[in-house]
Amino acid sequence: MQRGELRRKDREMSSEEAWEFLETAFSGSLGTVDADGWPYVVPQLFVAHRGKVFFHNTAAKGHTRANIDANPRVCFEMDEPGFVFPYGDEAPCETSVGFESVVLFGTCRVVEEREEKIAFFERFMTKYSDPAWERPNVWPLLDATTVYEITVEKITGKRRPVVIAEKWKHMFPQQ
Repeated sequence: MQRGELRRKDREMSSEEAWEFLETAFSGSLGTVDADGWPYVVPQLFVAHRGKVFFHNTAAKGHTRANIDANPRVCFEMDEPGFVFPYGDEAPCETSVGFESVVLFGTCRVVEEREEKIAFFERFMTKYSDPAWERPNVWPLLDATTVYEITVEKITGKRRPVVIAEKWKHMFPQQ
């Protein structure tokens, strides 16, 4: 099986659906590998923009920065769980869960250009802040922050719709 290839084709999202989910997902998990081959996964708030994914953290060099400096190849995952539901009568383990998820593979770089960093934070605040907040458009921590850009090489998404057996429908009126 090749990197990013889905085994369950019946649950595959189109590329457009995967990007739509990516653009609206609240958070994701960044996967990197250190110089010794050890994996490191960390949750990230992020912004998807023009076919790329942007995130940030402190300018202090920690695991994320060291790993990306050693190996810029990354994996990024977002998911949204749905309901756990019964689907059969034969055994208690005949249950499943509805979900949507997107996994992408790409290369990551540190954004050095000040204007690009500001543009990221403007998009970030549009995504995550309350529009009622009246805050000045200044960036006092810009130099203390590292912004990263993932160039997406492969994106896949899949979903498992909630399919509830008739005898269980009363338990899931919202479905």
